[in-house]
Amino acid sequence: MISRAVASRYAAALLGIAWEEGAVELVESNLGLIGYVFEANPELKVAYFHPLLPASRKSEIVRQIFQDKINDLTFSFLNLLIDKRREEVILYAEEEYVRLANERRGLVEAHIVSAAALTPDEVSSLKEKLVDLTGKSVQLVTGVDPSLIGGVLARIGDRVLDGTVKGCLENLREQMIGRIEPSSGEFRVSWRT
Repeated sequence: MISRAVASRYAAALLGIAWEEGAVELVESNLGLIGYVFEANPELKVAYFHPLLPASRKSEIVRQIFQDKINDLTFSFLNLLIDKRREEVILYAEEEYVRLANERRGLVEAHIVSAAALTPDEVSSLKEKLVDLTGKSVQLVTGVDPSLIGGVLARIGDRVLDGTVKGCLENLREQMIGRIEPSSGEFRVSWRT
């Protein structure tokens, strides 16, 4: 199985060329289309990933399906993956490409989970705080999880900002059994990596 690190390297190379050619959004859209086509056609997925199917046959299949539907750069990328026997990279390519493109654009995606739906004012206030905290533009993806009891849990990349009642109670439990240093009795919100 190909690791995300390998997929990230391929996505970074693709992004570098797309950036130079001014085709970042087009390639992003193409990768989304490719992902959709693979998910909608399980037999295509089986053929594309089959280790015994010759690369020439895989390239022909890709040509028949995508040649007039994606730009030349993305089409070449698909063929490169076939030539290098790295077909599985396509499973992660869109996600990694979008992540890297957003990084370059100075945009981060924050996944916000709260115990109850946030009001538009709360979303706006939270977004402002995250912009100040990260120094980047922030795109929010919100969700609700009543088990949090109250507060907000924010995930930005591999960082977590836990301001939930559930998180505070877990922190208090850890303090009580002596696993972490007790705080000064204040409610603390901190980044975890």
